[in-house]
Amino acid sequence: SGLVPQRIALHGNHFKIVGAEALIRWKSKDGQIFTPDKFIPISETNGMIYEIGDWVFAEIFRVNEKLKKHGINIKLAINVSSKQLDGGSFLERVKEMYDEDKLQEIKLEVEITESFLLQNFEKAIESLLELKHLGVEIALDDFGTGFSSLNYLTRLPIDYLKIDRSFISNLDKPRQKNITSSIISMAKTLNLKTIAEGVETLEQVNILVNEACDELQGYYFSRPLEIDDFIKLVTTKEFKNSDTRDLIMG
Repeated sequence: SGLVPQRIALHGNHFKIVGAEALIRWKSKDGQIFTPDKFIPISETNGMIYEIGDWVFAEIFRVNEKLKKHGINIKLAINVSSKQLDGGSFLERVKEMYDEDKLQEIKLEVEITESFLLQNFEKAIESLLELKHLGVEIALDDFGTGFSSLNYLTRLPIDYLKIDRSFISNLDKPRQKNITSSIISMAKTLNLKTIAEGVETLEQVNILVNEACDELQGYYFSRPLEIDDFIKLVTTKEFKNSDTRDLIMG
């Protein structure tokens, strides 16, 4: 099932929902729910990742269409396995879907991990450039937990650095706060935007806004929602106040 936690950005004096990340959960016949970390590694080994990836990509276009019918025109992000991009079939599938749904004008963001870059860096750049040519934005997920050299970052055709939740959850600690601040500052120097994942407290929101992080995502705003509940949230709830400082400080 697809779940979409919202992405929040500060616009003037209020928070605004600017996007959503599509998540996938595997529900077994006995009703058990499995998260991606349980079944994606297996699917990459047995080859099912390609079928799963095709389904997710087709589903995100269906979600986009449903959102637009309710007047919601936001960016949608999907996670892509290194196996999908390495195989080449994903790029062909992307081209097919874009060709079939030209009128949708989907705002799509693909999230990749650093492991994909380490396998074959030059080939990775080629694949990402093809996605960019189609109008797809690229985010480097879980940033700060792997190996990312400045040389890599200056050459990658990416748009976002997604700061790993392990840093966000420890923002109350000076070292973690300083690292997060440095990531945001470095991203701005490279003309990249930053997304903080795992935002759960008002204190974290306050720090990230003060550090000028571009987008926030996490349970502080809402837990992941089914598409109908997400539509209800977006169309009925406003993240705004007459004064930004009052809102941030609570």
